[in-house]
Amino acid sequence: MVTLPRARITLLLATLVLLLGGCCKDDKCLNTNTGVDGERTRAPKIKTNLVYNDSVSSPRRDRTDWRYVMLTRPGKLTLLLHWDDGDSKLELNIFDVMGIKVQEGRVWGSGGLRAVVAVEEPGPYYIQVRAVTEDDKSHYSLRAIFEPQSTGGAAVCNDCKEGDRKCLGTASYIICEKVGPGCTQWTKTFPCPSEVACNNGMCDACSKPCVENTRRCVDARHTSVCVRRPGETCPGWGESTACPRKHRCHDGTCVRIKSGGGVVRPPNPPPRPSPTITKCKVISIYRYRGVWTLHLECPDNVTIRPGQRGTVLDGETGRPLAGGEIQVTRVSGRYAIATTSLQKLGRNRWVWIK
Repeated sequence: MVTLPRARITLLLATLVLLLGGCCKDDKCLNTNTGVDGERTRAPKIKTNLVYNDSVSSPRRDRTDWRYVMLTRPGKLTLLLHWDDGDSKLELNIFDVMGIKVQEGRVWGSGGLRAVVAVEEPGPYYIQVRAVTEDDKSHYSLRAIFEPQSTGGAAVCNDCKEGDRKCLGTASYIICEKVGPGCTQWTKTFPCPSEVACNNGMCDACSKPCVENTRRCVDARHTSVCVRRPGETCPGWGESTACPRKHRCHDGTCVRIKSGGGVVRPPNPPPRPSPTITKCKVISIYRYRGVWTLHLECPDNVTIRPGQRGTVLDGETGRPLAGGEIQVTRVSGRYAIATTSLQKLGRNRWVWIK
């Protein structure tokens, strides 16, 4: 029987602990290498309107960073967080002087979070940046912005109107909400679907949408067709085409000019296709002034027009949902926007449009 020295046994056990380090999952273990900023009560103070760069790394046992700002008057506190590693996920939380969480970060663009707090009581406000899982890690930038409350009139923290929306770049939009007595803020952020840009506070597939294969008059002598070019996510107006001699454009079509100056209209306009049922997928939903607004993605080979009606389909049976009537309000290529009076959408994610 071979007996190992106590020192070697200790070394082997330490090596085994290091090899099994991947099993470390709780906060205490994942913060063993953090510095003074690893605890709320020891958080360093930061100044507002400056950008601070740092990093968190669960694999390196530095999962959490704390900081605080000292606010001396009521107003609006906005925290902006952006991290570099798109494969990792961080979270942003704000705590008051008692250590009670008062707000958490919401999606802000790509790889970012935004948190807004209506500050009513002056004092320290603590900021926590934390890697979500035991594998997440990234460098990040943090900025705290404070806007003091106006001393005259009602305590309005922002000039936005409750229910208003605006774009955050091209990847998402934000909604104005009431966050306190007489106080409105830009709070909830909603990302747009992949390859769909935000335009005028809406997720819009095209900034200048048109219905594929429709025609228009560029001027009296030229016409153009709405086409989908290779590699583009939505249709657009193609290059103008000149009408033949003694023709001019009328309702998107080149027609022959009469001797008296009028136009010769086609004797029999092409018949419109008979109504069909189109199945579209709900890719984004939000509630605005008591009404659900649905962002829909429809097949490429169908034409949806504003004013068309349909119904939400039951997620389990696929049958029309009672009270789930919808109406199309806007169309952009294969994307459409519709409204419904449903009080709850649940897991129903498909609609029929007639």
